[in-house]
Amino acid sequence: MTHATVRTLFVEDEPDLREIVKAALGLDPGFVVSTFPSAEDALEGLHDNKEPFDLALLDIRLPAMSGIDLHHRLRGIPGLERIKTVLMTASLLPRQMPKGLTDPRGEVLGVIQKPFHPLKLASDLRAMLTRSR
Repeated sequence: MTHATVRTLFVEDEPDLREIVKAALGLDPGFVVSTFPSAEDALEGLHDNKEPFDLALLDIRLPAMSGIDLHHRLRGIPGLERIKTVLMTASLLPRQMPKGLTDPRGEVLGVIQKPFHPLKLASDLRAMLTRSR
């Protein structure tokens, strides 16, 4: 079964976790992943990007700018107004997410709780994307 390519922007300040997620999503040939260690680096890296991202996978607790703030900034960038976001966190359960974060427009598709199962990550993200259509 073939899947559409999912161009993914992944922002995580922990180097080991960045590598784990990149390797895990790399097992699915449909994922193309660009990783960044901070929100600022991701925003700078977008200037070099020639194709829009389909998905932003963002750690909630990033230094200087939270993943939630980055999500809002991304949606204000031309070409990324419709980007879908999945948040990652070790500190909040999905039911503890701030009210209003997931809205009827489907901006934030869900939360991946850390620790997570790396071999299920691609299928979990695809399921969230499918539900949002």
